[in-house]
Amino acid sequence: MAKTKGKATKERAPKRGGPTEVPVNVVNILGKLYAIEQKVPQVHEEKWFGFADETGQRIVYTSEQGPDQCRDTVLHEIVHILEQQLVCGLKEREVSVLATGLYQIMRDNPELMEWILEPL
Repeated sequence: MAKTKGKATKERAPKRGGPTEVPVNVVNILGKLYAIEQKVPQVHEEKWFGFADETGQRIVYTSEQGPDQCRDTVLHEIVHILEQQLVCGLKEREVSVLATGLYQIMRDNPELMEWILEPL
């Protein structure tokens, strides 16, 4: 248990396999299904965290990152797909700050996230 502003909260344990393994294999983005795949980067490759393959309808993330960075990466790639499908014209920096900001809001406000996701 962790303490947050005088309240005890449960720590979230990693799910399915390990700290950088996403617990789902597919995500629905605006009615299209995208596979979520983990890849071990090759030694000779430049450092990367993830990419969105719209043609192949998949999100690929590297196993070479910690749990927070992995979550941020997958959300970053989802924002890229949204940006492409909605034709927003966002630049890479804008995608990055938007994804990181949304991720932090979700992490810091679990009660708000429960309310937003509550069935209507």
